Amino acid sequence: MVVARDDWTKRAALVAPNQVAVGSGDPDRVIAQTDRAIADLALSPNGETVLIHDGLDLYTVPYAGGPLTKLAPYAAMINGIAWSHDQKQLAIAGKIVDVPVIDLATHAVRQLRGHSDQIYTVEFTRDGHSLLTGSDDSTARLWNLLDGSSLVLRGHDDDVYRARLSADEKLAATASLDGSLRVWPLVPDDTRILLEGRLIDDMSVVGDKALVRTESSMASWDLTTGVREPLVSWNQGLGKGEPSPDGQRLLALGPKWTLELRGRDGKPPLVLAGHRATINYVAWSRDGQTAYSSSVDGTLRKWDLVTGKSNVLIDGDTPVRGFAIAKDNRIVAQVGDAAMMLYPDGRAVTLGTGPAWCSTRAEFDDVRDRLIIRRCDHGLEIYDGKQLVNLPTDGTPIERLAVSPDGERIAAAMNDRTIRVWDVHGTLLAILRGHSDLVLDVAFSPDGAELASASYDKTIRIWQLATKRHRVLRGHAGGVSRVIWRGMDHLVTSSYDGTVRVWAVPATEPPSQDEVSKRLDAATTATIDALNLATTIGG
Repeated sequence: MVVARDDWTKRAALVAPNQVAVGSGDPDRVIAQTDRAIADLALSPNGETVLIHDGLDLYTVPYAGGPLTKLAPYAAMINGIAWSHDQKQLAIAGKIVDVPVIDLATHAVRQLRGHSDQIYTVEFTRDGHSLLTGSDDSTARLWNLLDGSSLVLRGHDDDVYRARLSADEKLAATASLDGSLRVWPLVPDDTRILLEGRLIDDMSVVGDKALVRTESSMASWDLTTGVREPLVSWNQGLGKGEPSPDGQRLLALGPKWTLELRGRDGKPPLVLAGHRATINYVAWSRDGQTAYSSSVDGTLRKWDLVTGKSNVLIDGDTPVRGFAIAKDNRIVAQVGDAAMMLYPDGRAVTLGTGPAWCSTRAEFDDVRDRLIIRRCDHGLEIYDGKQLVNLPTDGTPIERLAVSPDGERIAAAMNDRTIRVWDVHGTLLAILRGHSDLVLDVAFSPDGAELASASYDKTIRIWQLATKRHRVLRGHAGGVSRVIWRGMDHLVTSSYDGTVRVWAVPATEPPSQDEVSKRLDAATTATIDALNLATTIGG
């Protein structure tokens, strides 16, 4: 007999090898009959649904009676069944090494792959976005159901036959046939997690607000209260939109080479018409009051966002391939193989042509408003208005750049899994190694003494630049797309796992001998000889 967890009056039992009956006393109302002997029987937490397994397939039938519906195949012995808290998903643990997660409305089945032996236990988190499993392969895993990735809890020497989440879901406890019980921190006590739910492409932080951008929308998260405010969405556009810096408005591609300015007021979009061919780049001014767009039709346009009219800044036969806008509203544009600087007073100057000025991306730094050029050959240069300085990259592509608070150093997240740091005169100061995959972002601390890096390897590292000593932060279940300092004490990160996290910054200084001794004393009843410990640490 099985009893519903949330309603003990609902019970189900086998009254024959292939018949299921329900009732509040001894079940006596037959609601289902199968062609094969029933191997497993379960009730949803509210008791509204009966789950039947005949050794080959899973079926459901309403508690009130109705048709027997085939849910999914499962041709193996079942060890455990978990229902999500909203009772919309079902996960199966059994002899099969993959974990099926079933959508009960659509019957869609996702297979979580990573374990190498049978699964003993499954448990959903309250939000239904994660799943904890324990396996015969000596590991437990916390799965991110948004992308199928997992955090592996590795350390047992034998089967993990029980895995459970703590009430606050910050810890997991595992029991193993190796005779041990382990408690695993899933979320550091000083870390806050905000669940966006979709892969996060980009993020900016202003004060207490984090503006988070996904493939289809932008939202604002209050980092203090954890409250999310949806901003703009571009689901109805012809491509990805470009939100304003505050996220309140959106420039989206429209039909026939037009742009549409959309707001959050529900009014019809303002159509920006004028381009005659593909629009290849759209950007807002730093204050969000003006928009610009370039096109292969040879024009660069500045748009009046009240009237929808445009002022043509460049009009020629050569495609404008992109542009960058400075804080003082200077614009540098890539026109064919030439770089042109447009000044607010209307002057236009060709900075140069050829490989040294051919850029895949140009940007003005936030500290001194200098032009930084990522060349077509993957070189890097900085232009201060007088001279062009080369920063050696050995031809390695760059993901993202950061400038130190004093404006004297530039750091780059590199595709070769390193971080490079130069001074603005072109000297390579450091190559920082440690990440095991692409480095996606870098950020200097407010005092310039430390550097934070984020990687596709799912980690964040905090580097002490004077010594190259670093600490590692782990917890994201997907690549970490952005890292931003919030004062000296905290970092804010966004990830492809769909979360924003706020971390306390760990110290990069190693613990003293006394601190090590105190930690060891707290962790063991054994007596530790401080003299021998010092000899061991000293080598």
